[in-house]
Amino acid sequence: TLPYYKYDGIDHRGFVFVVHDDYGLMLLHCTRKKKKGDHFQLPGGHVDDVEFKEAAKTYPGDPNKQLLHAAQTGAARELYEETGLDVRSTLTRLRPATLFNSAKDENEKKKGELECMLKHRLYFFLSVTDDDFWIKNIHSETEIKSMKLASPMDKVGSNLMIKLSEEHSGFQFIKDPKVSADLLKSHSKGVGREALLLAMNIAELDNHQDYPTPKKESSSKNYDNEEGDMVAVEEKKEHDSAGKSSSTNCDDLVVEPPPKNELYKKQHNEQDTDDGTTATKQYNGQDTNDGAATTKQYNEQDTNDGTTTTTTATRELPLDLLIKPKRKDGVFSCCTSCF
Repeated sequence: TLPYYKYDGIDHRGFVFVVHDDYGLMLLHCTRKKKKGDHFQLPGGHVDDVEFKEAAKTYPGDPNKQLLHAAQTGAARELYEETGLDVRSTLTRLRPATLFNSAKDENEKKKGELECMLKHRLYFFLSVTDDDFWIKNIHSETEIKSMKLASPMDKVGSNLMIKLSEEHSGFQFIKDPKVSADLLKSHSKGVGREALLLAMNIAELDNHQDYPTPKKESSSKNYDNEEGDMVAVEEKKEHDSAGKSSSTNCDDLVVEPPPKNELYKKQHNEQDTDDGTTATKQYNGQDTNDGAATTKQYNEQDTNDGTTTTTTATRELPLDLLIKPKRKDGVFSCCTSCF
């Protein structure tokens, strides 16, 4: 017989980080569990036996794919039952969260577990827009009441509505992932909170691994970038004691924002004011131009004496990185700063 995932006796669950492009992470408010009191939850719940059986038919002989598919199916079903948001026919929208770095966290991750799995719970990211919700201003009050549509508990995303299940009393969008993690500490024994923090940590590592920071002496300064945010800048410089330096204005290090999500390289020549020699500068980096991860590295080669000056500028990362693939395998991750 073909190998299959042995799910008997294990309470597997699937949960969804629903992330709105503008408003952040959607959490459901629960008041029905007296022992826990009022608390927030992620959409999701138990994976049913029938979902494992269907997954075994879809992916015969591949236990890992069976588990992932069953959890996706269960998470999509629970999401629909609890919110009315329907991705049951488009399961690929549920992207597995990366909770572990295979190279560094092998001791933390149990052997054979998927990277999106923690304590028999599997986590997925779902990027949503207004189109996934019911919109308040296009439905009459009668329609809203008959469909039992609910608006957010505060003003954030107040034009959006969902179909809440009876076990939930409301929902809310949270922009800051650290706040979201704190609000999840009472849900599912705090495992959802742990999963979000793990995903945030992996995203930070992935985002910076291609931009090594020089190890020489550094100094820190703050500058206003083109969007008005404060950017933490670390300047790393190597100097030849016998070499000559070219005059550089800070404005020379300002790179115009490139098109969204595109890598860029920029190079120009600079005239040395002392002896007329030419220095060549090249800028390498990535800027999503939407408030997402921004890391810029400037390599300056002085053609007069061969010395090199490297400057790396990094600013904090918001949540949109959370739902964007960082590696070729398509695994999605998130970041450590703000939604």
